[in-house]
Amino acid sequence: MRLSDCAVAGPLIAAALALTGCDFDDTVGLDTPCAEASGSGLGCEPFPVETAEDACWKMVECSAIPVESSDSFDWDRCVSYLRGLESFRQEFSLACIEGAQCDELKFSGSPDSPSRNPANFPPCLQHGDQ
Repeated sequence: MRLSDCAVAGPLIAAALALTGCDFDDTVGLDTPCAEASGSGLGCEPFPVETAEDACWKMVECSAIPVESSDSFDWDRCVSYLRGLESFRQEFSLACIEGAQCDELKFSGSPDSPSRNPANFPPCLQHGDQ
């Protein structure tokens, strides 16, 4: 190999090695290695959901809702909605969100502008004849 060949091959090899550590999943919201659209991967601990805030962060991580939006169901509205539920309904929703896979938490308009209409919420946030 000539010196000029190394000058070309060296940067290409370095670039290829650098790309092996990149994550090319462009799904909005799946920011952690264990946040998968179909649920947690092998070796991943379940996301503990003990509070309304935990539940809504899971929904953000799953690309079901945005962190902040002026006109759609976002993290703050999610927390307010869950806190406003009767205790048994809130407990149901928290347990349901904890056990749900990401795809089960998405609903009309997810992730950029999910509906603020409770009739369009995912099953974990609906409670029959309220």
